[in-house]
Amino acid sequence: MSKFLKPKSTILFILPPLFFLFQTKARFIEIQNEKQFNKDVMENKQPTLVQFSADWCGVCQTVKKPFESVAKDPDFKNVTFARVNIDKNMSLSKKHEITGVPTFLYINKGKKIKNEIGVKNIDQFQDSLRSTVRTTFNLTQVDVAQSMDDMMQSEEMPQAENMMQESQEQMPQEMDDDMYEMADETMSEPKEEQEEVGIIEQMQDTVKDVQETTEEANGFVNSIKNIIMGIINAITGSIKAIIEIIKGLFGR
Repeated sequence: MSKFLKPKSTILFILPPLFFLFQTKARFIEIQNEKQFNKDVMENKQPTLVQFSADWCGVCQTVKKPFESVAKDPDFKNVTFARVNIDKNMSLSKKHEITGVPTFLYINKGKKIKNEIGVKNIDQFQDSLRSTVRTTFNLTQVDVAQSMDDMMQSEEMPQAENMMQESQEQMPQEMDDDMYEMADETMSEPKEEQEEVGIIEQMQDTVKDVQETTEEANGFVNSIKNIIMGIINAITGSIKAIIEIIKGLFGR
């Protein structure tokens, strides 16, 4: 029997990355102060789009929900979206030279790469924003190596490894043995595949035999049908002859 990684070891190896990938981390952030801005925006390894907004700005309020909708788009799961209220964070607005709202500030690894003021077409805002995010952050190609590197260096990795270690220790030995047997049985497929091929061939032969038997039965039925029709025709002819004889006897 072929032996492979024990299930516990396999689970311990696979689940930390899964924990990282599926953790519920918000893609949209409301910035409350400069300290949070520095941490979640300027120190963020992901591309980040910041909307500087104001409660009194009608356009800002109109594009508020569409902006959040784009932030939740799975296509932009590697992009952080944030909003700053300029009236509550005037120092931030001054520091980043915000002269009007809404202003959309594109930042990548702490560097400002694009600054857009206003909305040209509100009706097409969502589509336009999606397109600009893709082109500005060059999201047409996925850098898998960088994503894996970021994952392994993430602050959550030690937490994930500890969680998986605890799960391994708590897993009953019987469950581990059962999982191991399942993995071991899966590896013995060549013999089973040969048996399956033999069964399929037998089924094909059986179908062929049934078809031949059906054809023979159809031929037999047709023969019986022809004999019966012949008998009926003969009887019909005899009856007609008897009727003619009777007519002759009675002069009709």
